[in-house]
Amino acid sequence: MVDYRSDIAKTRLDIKNLFTSNNPDEGKILDLTKKVSGIQADMKASSIKNWFQIYNLLNDQQKETFRKMAPGFLERMGEGFQKRGKGMMGRGMMGKGMMQHRGKMSQQDNG
Repeated sequence: MVDYRSDIAKTRLDIKNLFTSNNPDEGKILDLTKKVSGIQADMKASSIKNWFQIYNLLNDQQKETFRKMAPGFLERMGEGFQKRGKGMMGRGMMGKGMMQHRGKMSQQDNG
């Protein structure tokens, strides 16, 4: 997971640098964004595989208890990616400011 998170952090830094450059390259930014999504999908798959590796070691009674915990595990797994990443529209690169002004920008274009 450390390697995954490191790759994501490096890729997000590359994205940030592209956005703030004099000539942002849309294609490169989209490619890097897809790369981050792929890494996140790999992280989720790895977590699920890990869950099953543990599950398969348990006896029937332990499996029953472990299955009852599964919904919480899946929720935490999803929250973990959202809380760490924030995404470009969260508190990350574009933040709330960009979202607050989007309607104003559309009105200026139309009017």
